[in-house]
Amino acid sequence: MFFSLKKLPSLVIVALLPFMVLTACGDSEHETNAPAVALTASTVASTAVSAHSHSVSIPFGDVSAAPAGAVLQYRSDSVSGHSHVIALSSQQMIDLNSGMRLSLVSSAPDSGAVHIHVWNIQGGSVLYDKNCYNCHSNDQRGQNPMNVVFTTAQTNAVKNPGTAPASGSAAVTPDPNYSPGAVVTPINAASIYAGLCAGCHSLGTVDTLGGTGPNLSGKGGLVSGKYPVPGFAGHNGLTLTSEQIAALIAYFTAN
Repeated sequence: MFFSLKKLPSLVIVALLPFMVLTACGDSEHETNAPAVALTASTVASTAVSAHSHSVSIPFGDVSAAPAGAVLQYRSDSVSGHSHVIALSSQQMIDLNSGMRLSLVSSAPDSGAVHIHVWNIQGGSVLYDKNCYNCHSNDQRGQNPMNVVFTTAQTNAVKNPGTAPASGSAAVTPDPNYSPGAVVTPINAASIYAGLCAGCHSLGTVDTLGGTGPNLSGKGGLVSGKYPVPGFAGHNGLTLTSEQIAALIAYFTAN
């Protein structure tokens, strides 16, 4: 049954207002335009170097205010016979989820001439991909998001991704040997310390014997300087992965 509001007294119209549904983004079938293929990740391209670029895909499940790991890594597609790895700290992922912009430097390639790429990632674009694209394709990109719970910062970032604040969080070094889909073995920082560090160092009340080296209690910040590039020889010629480095940082800081 249809009727015209023009024919109703003003008081009746006011009475009807609480029961009227105001159409917003996604409320009407005419406002949605679902893509043929739904996204499960946001794909971001790198800058071009030597006439080529790469892309990485960041799964939507990783884009969170509470990331699952201390370091999140992604290997790019293979172009000209090689690929690269980028890495985000948990804080950088939190920043991305808040809509901030990130600038990430890749690892060296897994083969071929040594070079790096830069990934300039816009958090607002990633948030749109995750929360809006599968209903609207690109039709509403750059528009005011509705029917999704966003902070003011996230809303502004979705509307204007390129003008969102840049993340100032410390970068992490990607592990050039990272392999996506590999079985993840929990890192036992205590075992790493016992096998590689205890011969020269002590560690608070955990290890009071030590040797000639300093006590590492509360000195997690030293680890990155001793092992600046995961997967390559660092302090005393030892090699650690990015996960092992992150585990030692946390272990020394906590003890």
